[in-house]
Amino acid sequence: MGSVVRWYVLVQCCAVAGFLLARPSFVRLPSGGYPASKALGVLLLGMSLWEGTAYGLLRTDAGGAALVLLLLAALAAAGTSLRGRARRAALRAWVRRRWPLVVATEVVFLVAFTGWAWVRAHDPGALHTERPMDLLMLVAVWASPSYPPPDPWLAGYPLGYYHVGWVLQAALAHLAGTPPEVAFNVGQACWLGLLASAAFGLGWDLVTPDGTGRATTSWRMAGGLFSTLAVTAVGNLHHAREWAAALAAGERSPDRGWWWWWRSSRAFVDLDLTGRPLAIIDELPFFSYLVGDDHPHLLAMPFVLVAVTLAAALSRAGGWPAGLPAPGRFRSRAGAPSFAWLALVVAALFPINAWDFPGAALLVLGTAAVGAATARAALLRVAILGGSLALALVVVAAPFLLVATSQVRGLLPNLFHPSPLGAWSLLFGAAFPGLAALVVVRRRELMARRAIVAFAALAIGAAAVLLLGTAWAVRSDRGALWLEGLGATSQAAALAAAGERWATGWPVLATCLAALAVLATAAWRRAAADPTHGRAFPLVLAAAAFAILAVPELVFVHDVFGSRMNTVFKLHYEAWPWLAAVAAASTVTAAGTGTAGARIAVLLSSGALALGMLYPVEALPAKLREAAVAAPTLDALALGVDSAERAAIAWLRRHAPPATVVAQAPGDSYRPEQARLAAATGRPALLGWRGHEVQWRGPAFADWSRGREEALAAIYRSREPLAKLLERWGVDLVVVGPLERRAFALTADDEARLAAELELAWEQGDLRIYRRRG
Repeated sequence: MGSVVRWYVLVQCCAVAGFLLARPSFVRLPSGGYPASKALGVLLLGMSLWEGTAYGLLRTDAGGAALVLLLLAALAAAGTSLRGRARRAALRAWVRRRWPLVVATEVVFLVAFTGWAWVRAHDPGALHTERPMDLLMLVAVWASPSYPPPDPWLAGYPLGYYHVGWVLQAALAHLAGTPPEVAFNVGQACWLGLLASAAFGLGWDLVTPDGTGRATTSWRMAGGLFSTLAVTAVGNLHHAREWAAALAAGERSPDRGWWWWWRSSRAFVDLDLTGRPLAIIDELPFFSYLVGDDHPHLLAMPFVLVAVTLAAALSRAGGWPAGLPAPGRFRSRAGAPSFAWLALVVAALFPINAWDFPGAALLVLGTAAVGAATARAALLRVAILGGSLALALVVVAAPFLLVATSQVRGLLPNLFHPSPLGAWSLLFGAAFPGLAALVVVRRRELMARRAIVAFAALAIGAAAVLLLGTAWAVRSDRGALWLEGLGATSQAAALAAAGERWATGWPVLATCLAALAVLATAAWRRAAADPTHGRAFPLVLAAAAFAILAVPELVFVHDVFGSRMNTVFKLHYEAWPWLAAVAAASTVTAAGTGTAGARIAVLLSSGALALGMLYPVEALPAKLREAAVAAPTLDALALGVDSAERAAIAWLRRHAPPATVVAQAPGDSYRPEQARLAAATGRPALLGWRGHEVQWRGPAFADWSRGREEALAAIYRSREPLAKLLERWGVDLVVVGPLERRAFALTADDEARLAAELELAWEQGDLRIYRRRG
């Protein structure tokens, strides 16, 4: 567990630097931004290393990461010294006053980090789902000291998928001296610690004084702990429904088949026009950590909560950031967050997980708009701040934008797949009673005629989107192709089906729009009564979450899947922590009022979250039993990889430069043993997991990969001289092992030809690596 200790120390160093550097931007928050500083410090380290490497100033290695960390430490120390003795005394006084917050934050982070490291040690292997892909991404950025890192599954092209989350992990891995296969598991545990501590701080800040003025340290502590539990550990209510169905049928428990816990992420499905199911993914954070895929949505979430924390600080300063030019009446109050911090954190989300950027920007813009005195001022604020954030995105994410590729083909209207209210409620039902507690606490602010007007405007806008989408589907050739892909026999039949489905499927959209209207107008009223509107922010955060949830009911991103799977998955995933944090903090706030209605809301909210805990309590032991490791280890390559392949991986890392192209059998998605040498070393193969390359590249992959399968077959089976063929494709090494023998049906003569024309560079057992002569 030495790697865990080293990572813990490094995160603490990053946290101190982040806290000292950004403290002026968080000074108005009750938490002072201390819990969020761990994730902020890691973000500063990784983004600085990434930007420095992209512009040729640094290298992504231990030396570059150490230089960045030393620079951050020097800036933090210098900033503290330059602020003078009075500021340093104020900092010491803050720590003395807030020591319960400091201690609780450290305990939350330590428990989450070390606890999940223990879990990962009992289920470490990159052997299923998309773990091999995530390992490949981490290895690719870890092994390449320059930018952009090469794509190990498509030699000659850079990584075009959003990959900066893995750069953050690689920076810590280099500093800790942790190989990527170990960093794969330690990093995930660390990220859970970052998420837990950021959620703790958010819950601490969201507990707002009620009518009796009670917001003591004890209540805030309860809000922080409750928020941490709700964000990181609660599952959806699908498993509770399975229990209810089993008990109603007289069974002792729900179905406990192999991987039964997987069903929680497929709580409902869409149907094409012939009735065939279209897969829809819907994860909550606990499921993501349980399955163990270090995808961008998991890697980005701690930093999304840092953006939310900055928005909370912005709300307490009148809604306008410091350092952004604006008309005089918009000038920020003392202690307002710096626009530089807002821009950095929000824009950094795009190369980490592009799906999270629009929601975070929406939250910041909504916070600014609510702080305006008039509707005209709110629109002006949104225009100025929105344009500034767009410019910041271009500046911060420029290195990624220059190499990014995408499968996105545009937006399509959601004409045929309104979410079923029952299944949708199971996904977010654990948070709904907590939101009811918010209604109880803020009932006077929520009763406004403006909410009815706002809902009507939103409903008209939603109807316009669907009507325009219908017109487009009728008139556009592309729309006709889309309808054909859904199994439509004619446009008229498709539109009739759309009308039939929306006749029964509108309640989810109506619920989102109504909640958005009520919460937004309530936030406006609260802000008008209190310019520092700290009490308004829970309303703004919940409104932004419902706005995000409304999007996949109206439109979805058209990609290679041809359905709204990705849109539902990524947007629901971002909305859940926001709803969970508001629900948890509102429950604690309601508990402090002591009224009868509040007590009922607290009981209902606690019960709903307890039902959500049924899933993790049962799923985690089941997952560990299925893994059944003989001895705990944090090495992702310790299982399912034989000794010869491990030795080949070690040899390639030592003797092959990062850009070395290695010919090996192509891979199919979800087959961990295929293209594993490329994934584990970062040395590019001509062709890896083809299905995933299509997902990353979109239609461009067909052109970029053309001829590669034929070239591999010619390399392994042709009787022609190899020299020109290898030179044409830039191949330096050729692997011959069990996978290649099966994939190309190699004969003894084929292997003899390879041995005669190439130089044997390494061998062990039945695995050989040949080098191109010269």
